[in-house]
Amino acid sequence: GHNDGGPINDNSRARGTICGIGDETQEIDNQLTGKHEIVHTYGWYLRQFVRGSLERKMTPIICSPVPHVPKSPVNEGDLEKSDYVNLSQEVAEQEKIPFIQLNGLIMRKYVGLSVSEIKSRYFTPADNTHTNPMGAVLNAHCVVEGIRTTRGCEALAKFIVDEPATEPGQ
Repeated sequence: GHNDGGPINDNSRARGTICGIGDETQEIDNQLTGKHEIVHTYGWYLRQFVRGSLERKMTPIICSPVPHVPKSPVNEGDLEKSDYVNLSQEVAEQEKIPFIQLNGLIMRKYVGLSVSEIKSRYFTPADNTHTNPMGAVLNAHCVVEGIRTTRGCEALAKFIVDEPATEPGQ
């Protein structure tokens, strides 16, 4: 979801998708690769992952994108204001597969911290998108929490080994 909101075709990244869950497409001549491509919606790509998993007898689980550094202090129940957070949930509901609201689980961990604390504790100095090792551990703990608490993940949850409760990154 982080790159999907970017440009569909430009001369520096060209990694975006069409914001939506339908079957819309856009044909481009990729400025970076010079190749002709058909770009689909974010939801279309998620459904390809789901169907490919099911064909291989796997159990797909969709997680929402993780949050960026918030622009203001986080309150209980806040989600990042991203279409892709909602789109990921819509696809999971359409496909009737488990959905982990990873964005919400992580944002709850930010409650009570200032924006600068969140940035310095969990993100790299380079940008407001990529986590540092402590942020990666926090995100991983939230994935585990999501697996334990999400309906449809019970078969996977029984393989999670309990460990002593510690602050992520310690």
